Amino acid sequence: MYRLVKTTTYTDLRNDLTAAQQTCARLEAECDAVRQRLDAVDAARVDAERGSARADGAMEVLRAQHLLDTEDRVVLRALLRTARRRQRQRVYVLFRHGVFHSVHESEDSAEHAAEAEGASPNGWTRMAAGTPAGEAAWRVQSLPLGEQQK
Repeated sequence: MYRLVKTTTYTDLRNDLTAAQQTCARLEAECDAVRQRLDAVDAARVDAERGSARADGAMEVLRAQHLLDTEDRVVLRALLRTARRRQRQRVYVLFRHGVFHSVHESEDSAEHAAEAEGASPNGWTRMAAGTPAGEAAWRVQSLPLGEQQK
């Protein structure tokens, strides 16, 4: 069975097919562009989540440090009050790698506190004057109470 189709009908169908193919190609290109934008947005979201997690971690560290600083000040005030009540003329400040650690009534109590934190019981020596504070892992310094240190 044969079917006769007019040339104009055939040409119209051919033109419609070509237009449909062009539309399909344009839509595929737009779809690829949208996929690329979605990938970029997803990557930015992942980076933002990582940054947020880092910021949250840093905030927790800062909160903990603030609480420790506040706690250190309270303990320092209490020790100073106790030392003044006992008419002490000096306090002994314990430093760890040059950073304030605690205040004590006697040199022995400062050394015991350092030993409880892991300092060697036999490693206590006198440092020469002018030695940088950060060179010693643990250091006890005697400070006068109620006077300005020069």
